[in-house]
Amino acid sequence: MKHLLVGLLAASACHSDPPPAAPSPASGPREKLDAELAVVVKAAIALEHDVTASSSDCAKVAALFRRFGAEHAAKLSDLIELRAQLGPDDRERYDADHDEDARALGSPIEAAMLSCSDDQTVIDAIALAGFKKH
Repeated sequence: MKHLLVGLLAASACHSDPPPAAPSPASGPREKLDAELAVVVKAAIALEHDVTASSSDCAKVAALFRRFGAEHAAKLSDLIELRAQLGPDDRERYDADHDEDARALGSPIEAAMLSCSDDQTVIDAIALAGFKKH
């Protein structure tokens, strides 16, 4: 019996499956969120600087938001969908971890509203750019 057990262990060691491949770094919703968010936050910070510099020209502010939207609106939508895939505890933890990023995403809108809060073209451009309240 002892020899049979040793033989089975030896046979299974020789014919074992290779170890599973390591998961890709951006495989789950949280990892994808982290990767995409970094890109969008960087662009939002640049947008805020441009909007602040152009705040007296609402037509230019609207154009800046439209340009941002052309490049990043789909990513903003993806971020919202990926966040929704997180469980309640993970979503709460993610929100706490990225509180500063959320403020950075809101800063271009705040900058635009300082001078252009009544300009419908700017309001429409902000929505077109993919910014949503939730």
